[in-house]
Amino acid sequence: MNNKKRLGFTLVELLVVISIIGILSSISTASVNIARQRARDARRQADASQIQLALYLYFDDHLSFPEADMLPENAVSNWTNVLVPNLNGTNGGRKYMTRVPLDPLNIDPHFYGYNSDGKEFIVTYYLENGGPAELHGY
Repeated sequence: MNNKKRLGFTLVELLVVISIIGILSSISTASVNIARQRARDARRQADASQIQLALYLYFDDHLSFPEADMLPENAVSNWTNVLVPNLNGTNGGRKYMTRVPLDPLNIDPHFYGYNSDGKEFIVTYYLENGGPAELHGY
C-alpha cells in the first residue's frame, strides 16, 4: 500500500495553466491596442473639427484664413509656423483656441498639416484605421 500524500502540481499541469494564461493575456492585449487606435482616431477627427471651428472664427474677424503654401511637404511646418500662432494668439492677435492640438502620436506619418490660400483651407491628418484624411473648408 502506498499511503504517500500527493503534494503540489505536476509539470504538465503547470505548463497547461501557464499556456492558458498566456493566450488570455495576448488576446486582451490585442483588444486593448485596437481600442487605443480607435480612440486616437476619434481624437484626430475631433481635433480637426475644433480646428475647423477656430478657422471659421478667425475668418469672421479677418475675412480670410491664415495663408500657407499649398505644398504637401510644407504641411507640418505650416501647422507650427502659421496655424498655431494665428489661432492661439501668440502673434499678438485674438485667441481662437487655448491650445492648438498636436497629433496623439506626432510621429511620421501621424502629423496634422495645414494649407490655405486665404479663401479656403485643408487640414490633413492620418488615421491609423483609415489612412490619410482631409478636412476642407471655405
